[in-house]
Amino acid sequence: MNILFVNAYFQPETIAFSHLENDLLESLIRGGHEISVICPTPTRGISNLERKKYAKVKREVLYDGKVQVRRFWAPQEKKNTIIRALRYLWCNIRESQIARNCKNTDVVFAVSTPPTQGMFAAIICKRLNKKYCNNTRFVFNLQDLFPESMVSTKMAKKDSIVYKIGNKISQYTYEKADVIVAISEDHKRILINKGVPAKKIKVIYNWVDTDVVKHVDEKDNKLFDELALDRDKFYITYAGSLGMNQGIDTIIDTSKLLKYKKDIYFVIFGYGLYYEHYQSMVKTLENVKIFPLQPQNRVSEVYSLGKASIISSQKGVGQSGLPSKTWSIMATSTPVLLSFDSKTELQNIIEEAKAGLFSEAEDANMLANNILYLYNNQDKISRMGENARKLVEEKFSRRVCTGEWMKTLCQVMRK
Repeated sequence: MNILFVNAYFQPETIAFSHLENDLLESLIRGGHEISVICPTPTRGISNLERKKYAKVKREVLYDGKVQVRRFWAPQEKKNTIIRALRYLWCNIRESQIARNCKNTDVVFAVSTPPTQGMFAAIICKRLNKKYCNNTRFVFNLQDLFPESMVSTKMAKKDSIVYKIGNKISQYTYEKADVIVAISEDHKRILINKGVPAKKIKVIYNWVDTDVVKHVDEKDNKLFDELALDRDKFYITYAGSLGMNQGIDTIIDTSKLLKYKKDIYFVIFGYGLYYEHYQSMVKTLENVKIFPLQPQNRVSEVYSLGKASIISSQKGVGQSGLPSKTWSIMATSTPVLLSFDSKTELQNIIEEAKAGLFSEAEDANMLANNILYLYNNQDKISRMGENARKLVEEKFSRRVCTGEWMKTLCQVMRK
């Protein structure tokens, strides 16, 4: 097949989906498929030197000629919401203009970031079919529920104009997609409740490369020495965004509740707008340290550092999310401390596998009690870790999930 990726971001930029997309590209290439990518020049999370280098790059050939990349100029991404929205619109228009000449396209592929990406990919697919009399199919990968995510993060209310416009955009995308690949059963359930036919939805979880992400023994984990961490402490870790919706305040409140336990220590690896804010919050706490987020190739060391690792969120956020970093934690044979909304798929996964402990989102007392349970029953930790590793190998590994993607893309062409 000839597959057209319509991307808002592409390497060397990194977003949460980047490493998964690279894995998927490699699997598609091994399967004999030809890939085209339309994307803006990179601006996010790269150095000024790289930015200058790519400013003049309009075309690239990657993966031994199997991936053809067409880049177009776009302004640098800013924090201001309105400016960012205008940039997204500019990128979507340019993608549509370039894509109209991709006449031999079998599949148009788009991810749900930014929220307008799916709508414009659907329009591109429709135009290609009309112009070239093709049977081009549109496959939409739903990583984030929009506009529901705006409500859970308090960016909009359900009765607002922004929400209603967002809902129209999403409904159009869902209607025009030939297949919607959701990343959880919770997402599938929400889509069905919105009127999307169940037969159009395929659940394929985000994954972890279990051949790469593994447990690292304490004596071999260089982070202890680099960060001057005493190997005799009982470490609890968190790694990820330090935003207002990630439940970081709950983790810090938990550390305060446990400060009398001198050998329980919290290590946070993070990034984001509130990095300095949280740094200042923990400045007077002796049992918490915040470090910059480590590169992807050190994930095994990061999650192996702790006796357990936290997945947290504010109330209401977990209902529409399934953090894929959970699988990285579990791949290192580390128990998960889930501080999350109740009655979610993630709670069921962790509890059924006996791979960790659950506490309600924003409940610092419950999280502290779970940490104390592990501290006082350290013989349970290795068993939970074994259960965690076994589950990801069976259900959330790169081999399993990319295999499901290959099947799905072949099936959509046979419809």
